[in-house]
Amino acid sequence: MQSIHPGARCRHPDPRGGLPVEQGGRGQYVPAHLARGIDGRVRPGVAARQGRGGAVWDNKNHSHFRPRGALFQIDKGLEYTNAAKLYVQDGSELHQGVEVTLGGPLTRKLRLLAGAAWLKARVEETANLSLIGKRPQGVPPWQAKLFADYALAALAPGLSLNGGIYYSGKKAVDLHNTWLASGYVRLDAGLRYDQALASGQRLVYRLTVENLADKRYLANTNGGASTFGAPRSAKASLAIDF
Repeated sequence: MQSIHPGARCRHPDPRGGLPVEQGGRGQYVPAHLARGIDGRVRPGVAARQGRGGAVWDNKNHSHFRPRGALFQIDKGLEYTNAAKLYVQDGSELHQGVEVTLGGPLTRKLRLLAGAAWLKARVEETANLSLIGKRPQGVPPWQAKLFADYALAALAPGLSLNGGIYYSGKKAVDLHNTWLASGYVRLDAGLRYDQALASGQRLVYRLTVENLADKRYLANTNGGASTFGAPRSAKASLAIDF
């Protein structure tokens, strides 16, 4: 389908939060940014049609540890930076895929969350005929994750060790797919401590080291702008549960 303002030219994307919503059986994608045109006006977001179906399998022996699967299709407006270095909305791209997740307590101490997704994405319509059939920038065909949290109650009640492995496949950097950014695997690790207060509230302390192997990788190639992932970094946080 065509974007709301096909060919609307813009130079500076304006960050905004967004999420998909449904109305009358038809999805409307509220994008993560709005385009600001060269006339200074903010353009409406890109419309999209969405379809989704899935299933959940219940295991009576481990009722909280269950797999989920879904098939999905999204037809959304195509956005890219053209040869004149202008960010445009022109045409549509089709995303079709399947995702599977599995999560919950595996034992009394160990919780797991695993997921994988396969996505076939291609440009469907555009005034630039050489782009039809190409993979949109920044969209990997495969993504996967595995996160584990293990309770260390023998050392201290409320203390747990956690870690995550995150995989992303190759992504197109340029519009014609002549340059593909390599896939990558990122490792994270951390500690969490839950402290119960006399008032009934809980304090949650977290210490996380992201990109444990200090791997250098291209995390984002959307719109022709390439962004490297952050180097090894440590983060600490404190939250209170009301």
